Amino acid sequence: MMKAKSTTVRVDYETKLALDEIASAQGKPIASVIAELVEPYRKKSLLDSINKSFIALKHDKKASHEAEQEAKVLEGTLMDCLEEC
Repeated sequence: MMKAKSTTVRVDYETKLALDEIASAQGKPIASVIAELVEPYRKKSLLDSINKSFIALKHDKKASHEAEQEAKVLEGTLMDCLEEC
């Protein structure tokens, strides 16, 4: 099994103490705690970005119309070849 790459991250002292406390309570290394805490934040940031893009699309009439037309073209394509193949 290949060891994951790592790096050093600087945090303030209070954050380090909090991470120590969480890691100790869970019996995990601090790196694992950080990874578990970062992942939900990463997902939320991604979803926030997607939501902003959809809002921008909604306010751009031309782009919104183009997206609707593209969706109509793609509609049902997942059913391609199910009956004929």
